Amino acid sequence: MTTYSTPAKALAAVPPRARVYVEGGTGHPLSLIPDLLGRAREAGPLEIVTSINGPVPSYCLPEEEAYVRVKSFRGTPQVRAALLSGQVDIVPAHLSALPRLFHGPLRPDVAVVQVSPPDSGGWCSLGASLLYHRSAMEAAAVVIAEVNPRMPRTFGESMVHASCFTHLVVGEHELVTETTADPTDRELQVAERIVELVPDGTTVQVGIGGFATAVMRCLAKRRNLRVHAGLLSDGVMELARSGALVDENGAITSGGFIGSAELYEFVADNRQVAMRRVEYTHSLEVMRDEPYFVSINSTLEVDLTGQANAESIKGVSVSGPGGALDFMRGASASGGLAILGLVASSRDRTRSRIVEALNAPIVVSAPRTDVDVVVTEFGAVDLRGMPLRERVTALRAVSDPAVRSGSDA
Repeated sequence: MTTYSTPAKALAAVPPRARVYVEGGTGHPLSLIPDLLGRAREAGPLEIVTSINGPVPSYCLPEEEAYVRVKSFRGTPQVRAALLSGQVDIVPAHLSALPRLFHGPLRPDVAVVQVSPPDSGGWCSLGASLLYHRSAMEAAAVVIAEVNPRMPRTFGESMVHASCFTHLVVGEHELVTETTADPTDRELQVAERIVELVPDGTTVQVGIGGFATAVMRCLAKRRNLRVHAGLLSDGVMELARSGALVDENGAITSGGFIGSAELYEFVADNRQVAMRRVEYTHSLEVMRDEPYFVSINSTLEVDLTGQANAESIKGVSVSGPGGALDFMRGASASGGLAILGLVASSRDRTRSRIVEALNAPIVVSAPRTDVDVVVTEFGAVDLRGMPLRERVTALRAVSDPAVRSGSDA
């Protein structure tokens, strides 16, 4: 029989000045956060390790600065003030490296996650949010699970027995959702050019957001595709319903999903979806064995040598390294393509995103050695084997003519 604790009892297991891993995104354990912050006030400051995704967590608010320091694997514009004050700091790490960090320099004392209720055999599901959470759980001495009936049960590697948790606490609430803006006409133009490079039968990796939705929408014309990704949003539902995917269990392999309530209903008990931990989704060996793997990622800007910044605007983190470079290298290893797509200029077409030099302070998310193809609405450039002087000319040719002089500066 499963035994449940109260939030106060569970969080009393957090030692003073502990490092606490808190699951972010879809699996954010909202009902436990107030008691976690209460523990920080009572027992001394805590270090929270997480990945900020979705709404601003309460431990990033100014009133918690004296009690909590946050290390996050990504930033968002919404936590700009906390980033500037130092309350939140970014850990620049590729997702493939996180299991090693959790068992090394970032080993948590406590892990706090969210799961579905246990079944008759005592098995819970991490549901729509898996990725590196199991690695953090395995490294921690104390593991606390918020049991939320709204978390969907999923297939793959998401199942964890209730006996693996130090404390189980019931906490029912809506899952964290994230609204994806409809793709713009210019994003759809970029996506159309990208899909020309993706043949039927390909295994594709696409991320989240409006650009990813545009790519998924345009991929609907393809057939017998498989999806292998780290994190997916609502666009994957469109792709699945279009008939573009191969008809088999596990046609969609992912570490997590974040989006609408409809998306979480889609993944629930869906054998088309296989949840995998980061050691699989971001494994070079796994991707290398795909017959033809294409990674498709967006970026903020590309310089005239082909290196890209996908993380920072004017020195403020708006994302993190994530898994893009892992997938790019996996695509190249498989004999496929590592594609970066971007709209060629700002919304008002006054600033080029094909730039002479990356935004200062310079953040290189993708080195020029790892980018195979750059695609804008004005064309595609295959950089493989292309010398630097030729790259300058080729990349200028796919910049926005309205601001092309800016990329010639």
